Amino acid sequence: MQYFNILGWTVIQRRQDGSVDFFRKWQEYKDGFGNLEGEFWLGNDKIHALTTQEDTMIRMDMEDWTGKHLFAEYDSFGVDGEKNNYRLHVSGYHGNAGDSMTSYWENHDGMFFSTHDKDNDGRYYDNCAKAYHGAWWFNNCFDSHLNGKYYHKGFHSNYFQRDGIQWNSIHMYSSLKYVEMMVKPSDRPKPTAKISNDI
Repeated sequence: MQYFNILGWTVIQRRQDGSVDFFRKWQEYKDGFGNLEGEFWLGNDKIHALTTQEDTMIRMDMEDWTGKHLFAEYDSFGVDGEKNNYRLHVSGYHGNAGDSMTSYWENHDGMFFSTHDKDNDGRYYDNCAKAYHGAWWFNNCFDSHLNGKYYHKGFHSNYFQRDGIQWNSIHMYSSLKYVEMMVKPSDRPKPTAKISNDI
């Protein structure tokens, strides 16, 4: 099944209708799940492989429930292997969605991947994946979380819960309608961050 678009990007995640539950265990995020023609997570092992072969950039295309289309690109993106808990390396933001990956408040660069059954986040007193119903490179806890619960019309069950599909520089207290994360070989020189090849 094809997961490349016409511009050479490889899609690694898509959210569009809530048909797939993203509240999954570590092994499922490792292997990948969902339907490549609909909602899916490609798999952390595959994402690691894609981002260690050559310098890689990432793009997030997003739509909110008012029909506004936004994007964020990062010139450098990489994910370590499982032995290093799929640690994230990301930098070089540009776009119109705002920077919710390397922002001052909750910088996700350098964070380990966390699921509800494997807590690697930066919050010592809680499990961010369990609290916010998803899995991500949580800090304490997040400024972005694109694997949260899908809320039709964007309204959380509790206004302050923020357990939806979040990109806080767009909307802090409502969930996004559509997200697609994709990677491709970088057009620009990559910074010196070293990606671990441990798998």
